[in-house]
Amino acid sequence: MDKPLRVALLGTGTWASICVKSLREVSGMELVGCYSPLRAEREAFSKETGIPAVTSEEELFGLPGLEAVLVLTPNFLHRDQVVRAASRGLHVFVEKPMASNPDECRAMIEAARHANVVLFVGHNSRRELRFRLMKKMLEDGVLGQPLMAEICYTSEAGLLSGNQGWRYDPERTPSLALAQIGIHAIDILHSIFGPPEMVQAWISNAAMEGEAKDLCLAHLKFGNAVSAMFTNAYCIPRVRSLNILGTTGNLFSDTETVVYNQKSRSIEREPIQVEQNNTVRDEFEEFVACCRGEREPETGGSEGLAAMEVMDAMLRSAALKSPVDYVSSIRNNP
Repeated sequence: MDKPLRVALLGTGTWASICVKSLREVSGMELVGCYSPLRAEREAFSKETGIPAVTSEEELFGLPGLEAVLVLTPNFLHRDQVVRAASRGLHVFVEKPMASNPDECRAMIEAARHANVVLFVGHNSRRELRFRLMKKMLEDGVLGQPLMAEICYTSEAGLLSGNQGWRYDPERTPSLALAQIGIHAIDILHSIFGPPEMVQAWISNAAMEGEAKDLCLAHLKFGNAVSAMFTNAYCIPRVRSLNILGTTGNLFSDTETVVYNQKSRSIEREPIQVEQNNTVRDEFEEFVACCRGEREPETGGSEGLAAMEVMDAMLRSAALKSPVDYVSSIRNNP
C-alpha cells in the first residue's frame, strides 16, 4: 500500500477549519503542517486540529517529505502562493475561485505545467449527486431537446457578517456574490452544458451597506441552443436550485436529496431521491488520486480558468451594459 500523501495547509481560517473535518475522512492523506501569517489564528487552528503550525510559508514548503499543499487563503493571494508552491515541486489544491482574474489563472496553469505538478481547483458543487443525475438524464434524452435552464445560488451571509474583511473590498473582490457562491453556479452550468458563447450580466449593490456587489443577474447562451438564466445574490436567504427544461420534460432540484422529473403532458413532478454526498471530501479524495498519478483532475486549471473567464465576461458585460461574446479556453484547448 502507498504511504499517505504528506499534505500541508496554507491558510488557517474558517474555511480551513471546515475542510479539516472532511480531510480527516480522506484515506491516504497525512496532514503534516499548517501556516498563516496571522500568528494567533494559526496557533488557535493548530490547537483545535492538532496539525503542527510553522512560522513561515518557506518553512511550510520545506517540511520533510512534503508532497502537496492545500491553498485555502483569500482569492487575491492564490496566484503567487500557487506559483511558489509549484516551483518547489509541490502538487497544489487551490480553493475556488481559482484567482482574481483569468491572467492570474493562466500564470498558475503555466507554473504547474512547467513543474509537472497537479493543479486542482476546488469546484466541489458540481460533484453533488443531484447534478450528476440531472446531467445523466439529460444525456439519456429524458428531456428531449434541452432549451432552457435556470440556476439560482443565493446566501444572506452578506447581511449577517458586518461587511468586514477582504471579501467586502471591491478592489480585491470586484463582485462579492459571484466570487463567493456564483462561481459554483457557473461551474455547474459548465459541467452540464459546456462553455457559453455569450454572456449578459447586471451586477449591483442591492442591499448591503458599502459598495460590495451583492447581486448578479445574467443570461448565458450556449452553443447547443440552450439559454440559461442565472440568479446570484449574497443578500438573500439560501437557495441552491437548478431547473432544466426541454421539449419532453423538466428536471428541477432545490435540495441536495431530491430531483423532480416532470414529464411531457403532465403537471405532476415525480420525486427522485438522491443520496447526499460530502463533496468536499470527494474532491480531496480525487486530489490524492491525481497526485498518485491514478487520474486527471475533473476540475483542474483549465476548468478553474474557464469559470473565471465567464465571471470576467459577466463583469465586463455589466460595465459595458451590453452582451459580451465569450470564447472559452476549454473550447480552444480541448
